[in-house]
Amino acid sequence: MLGKNGDPRFAHKIKRSLRQAILQYLNLTEAQLTPQTDMLLEFIISGHLQVLVYCGERPDSLSPLDFWLRMSNSIDREKFLAAMTSKPDKSF
Repeated sequence: MLGKNGDPRFAHKIKRSLRQAILQYLNLTEAQLTPQTDMLLEFIISGHLQVLVYCGERPDSLSPLDFWLRMSNSIDREKFLAAMTSKPDKSF
């Protein structure tokens, strides 16, 4: 349901679920998100979703649950927020 011929509604529901899980893990609410943190969160979620597709296409890869458990340990709340408080690079 997430592959190239998948259901976009299902993908949207999965993204929404991942978003809630990450926000809960980071102990953040929607109200606390700035446009920058929201964009970073979308980037993280899109990457997670693509890894779920990858796991489904390759039986020798990690299970989606194992992937989530390993990745959730690498998301640091302070670093996530600090990444969004620095001034953006407008050189390009």
